Amino acid sequence: MTLRTASEGISFARELETRLGAFYGAIGERWPEVRDVLAPFAAGSAKCIADVQRAYYGVITDAIEGGFCFELEPTDYPAADPSALPEDVEEAVAQAAVAEESICRFYEDAAEQSRGLLADMPRIFDRIVLRRRAALAELKAFAAKKEA
Repeated sequence: MTLRTASEGISFARELETRLGAFYGAIGERWPEVRDVLAPFAAGSAKCIADVQRAYYGVITDAIEGGFCFELEPTDYPAADPSALPEDVEEAVAQAAVAEESICRFYEDAAEQSRGLLADMPRIFDRIVLRRRAALAELKAFAAKKEA
């Protein structure tokens, strides 16, 4: 199902963030030694959901909702699966990095496609990409330190 309306795009962003936050939580439960390191990443997902919803509800109107803002395929942005953790923590962190990349691509594409119709949404999407890219860099640094 192609995402076309603002509501569909926002709902998908919420789903991606919820699954990624749950994935970080599942990693922390299975490997308590990394819980404190990954807790801020899970909290970051909750913050992104709140930011997106606040911006969306602040600008939404029937005209926008009726419009078609996106042409996004959800399958292009695979989400983390908290029920399918790998056997070791290093692979789990690697999967989290892949999920961070996927969610960044979603926000970048959503920002680009909505620029002409939704003024506030692209700005918040761009800000989230910056935060997510910083989180990805931290995650990669943590993984490199863990391997060393």
